[in-house]
Formats: sequence, C-alpha cells, structure tokens
Amino acid sequence: MNNRILTKIVTLCLCMSVLVSAEKSKDQLIKGNKALADTREQMINDNSQEKMKLEGITNDLKVVDVKAKKAADKKVATFKKIVATENKEAAYYKSKKEATYRELNALEAKKASYNKSKKEAAYRELNALEAKKASYYKSKKEATYRQLNTSEQYKNLYNSTYPYELIDAAPGNTPKGANFEVINTFRVSEDNGSRDGEVSASICADYWSGEVYWILLDTANWWAWGADGWTQHSAGSDACQDWSVSVPAGEYMFILGDAYGDGGGVADVSVNGEYVASVATASGDPLSEYSGLYEAGVTFGVSDASTGGDAIEFSIDMNGTGFPNAGADQCGVNGS
Repeated sequence: MNNRILTKIVTLCLCMSVLVSAEKSKDQLIKGNKALADTREQMINDNSQEKMKLEGITNDLKVVDVKAKKAADKKVATFKKIVATENKEAAYYKSKKEATYRELNALEAKKASYNKSKKEAAYRELNALEAKKASYYKSKKEATYRQLNTSEQYKNLYNSTYPYELIDAAPGNTPKGANFEVINTFRVSEDNGSRDGEVSASICADYWSGEVYWILLDTANWWAWGADGWTQHSAGSDACQDWSVSVPAGEYMFILGDAYGDGGGVADVSVNGEYVASVATASGDPLSEYSGLYEAGVTFGVSDASTGGDAIEFSIDMNGTGFPNAGADQCGVNGS
C-alpha cells in the first residue's frame, strides 16, 4: 500500500517535473521563436536597408550614366561642330585659293596677251621704219642715178656694192677737171671698213671628243654666232680645235656642253686676240632642257676691234702737176 502511494507520489512528482520542464521548454521555445522572429524581422529590416542602399546606388549609377551619356553626347556634338567648322574653313580656303589661281591665270594670260600685242606692234613699227628707210634710200639712190645717168662710170659705181652714202658723195669728191672715175672717188677698204670684234676659242676634248659641243650667244637677243646652233668637236680624241667668229660689240656667253655629263671638255676664250676666260665641263654640271646637254658657260664683253688704219681710202688725181687742184672744198674730206 505504501509502495503504491510512494510510486504514485514519485510518478506525480515526475509528472510535475516534466510539466514544469515542459513549461520551461515552452517558455524557452516561445522566447526562442520570438528571438527568431525578431532576428528575422531585423534581417528583413537589414535586407530592406540593403535593398534601399542598392536601389540608391543603382539610382546613383543611373544618374552617373545619364551624366556620362550627356557628357559623351556633348563631346560628340562639339567634335561634330569642330569638324563641320574645319570642313567649312577648308572649303572656304579651297574656293579662295581656286579663285586666286584663276585670277592669277587671268592676269598671266592678260599679261602674255599684252606683251604679245606690244611685241607685235613694236615689230610692225620696226618693219614699217625699215621699209620706210629702205624706200627712202632707194628713191634717193634712184633720183641720184637719174640725175647722173650720163656718166658710164657712175653707172658702174651704182651697180657695184658701194654704199649709197659713198655713191652720193662721189661726184662731190671728184677733183675739178678730173674724169669721174673710180680711182678719183672713195672706195671701201678691203676689210669693208668692219670694226667688229673677234671672238676665238681653243676647245680641247678628252678621249670622248664627240661628246663635246659649244655655242656662242649674245645676251641681248640670244642669237647664235658663228654657226646656226651647237658645234660638235671634230678634231678627234685628246685633241684641241680652234674656232673664231666676228661679232658686233656687246656682251656674249660662250657655253661648253657635254652630251654624257661626265665632263672632259675645256675651252680658252679670247677677244680680239687677248685671253679673257676659260670654261670647262665637269661631272655635276646642270642639264639644259633646251639643248639636252650638260652645260658650263662664261660671259664676257666684246668691244670694237681696231681696223689698223682708216676704214675709208681715197686717191686724188693731181692732173700731172704733183699738187692738188684746189682747196678743201674741192677735196671734200677736210682738205686731206
């Protein structure tokens, strides 16, 4: 009996203990659940805050992207504007350059036309003067001829190569009482009274003498003298060749040319027998687009040469007396 009661008491105590433990466990569970709920809520809150932060960052990034895009668009627009301005300036300068080029061409054409017309006018004027001069001398010569056509000697003189001035002066320069003959009149000296200067050159070549050429030009009209154009060396290899020509007084240029461009020619130039300069071709001489030769030149002046005496000669018929017939007015040459 007592054991049963004790068992019941123990069982009751155990039940009470279990109930107390369960109650405690329940409270702890409730508290744990509440803590979990709080934690969950805290986590939700934290997540919300993070989400908000993320949304803020996203919005900030969007703002940054918008600003960056605007800046990029602005940069592109500025670049396009600069390119458009540069293209506009380039087109402007191009049109201005083309207009200037056309204007220059028009001026050059106008200048060329003006110079051509001026040159043609001067040429026509010179031709007219020459024609007028020739006509004047011809008519005067014919008039003199008609006036003195009774003299056979004068006819012969007229048909000769005497200049008109000498023919016109011949009757007046014939002594009184003397026959009108050539011996009693002026005559041109054997060198035709020429006072032209003489340009001479000694041109020496190397083995390849056929490559050597020369030409003499005046610097006033750039005419060639002594030949129609370039003269080729013909004396042979390693030989010298002499060349000369009579020219009026003035400035001249002697040009030595080489066909291959390696040099090898040399020339000593003299004027009226006196040495004035030397010129030689060498490697590196400029190639002339006109002659196709590699040229080297020298410029010098030419003066009138001395004739060695009077250019005009005359004789007087003394009529066998040994003295002139009359004074200076009858001699016609300052009493000489």
